[in-house]
Amino acid sequence: MKTTKDPIIMDPKLEKVLEKHKQVFEELPKDILPKREHDHAIDIIAWSNPPNIKPYRYPYQQIIEIERLV
Repeated sequence: MKTTKDPIIMDPKLEKVLEKHKQVFEELPKDILPKREHDHAIDIIAWSNPPNIKPYRYPYQQIIEIERLV
């Protein structure tokens, strides 16, 4: 099991890229999500069931096998 104190062996090319773009990889992002006036939400009704719709059409033999496995 690796710990944070274990040395990391990297390709020298990768080390060059990391060093060149050091500020990108070391700074934490300040604003991850955009600020909006209204945020999107999906209201879930407690007593409702999700629709039971098969997303793809399958050949008859494959449908039988899928139903058998599920």
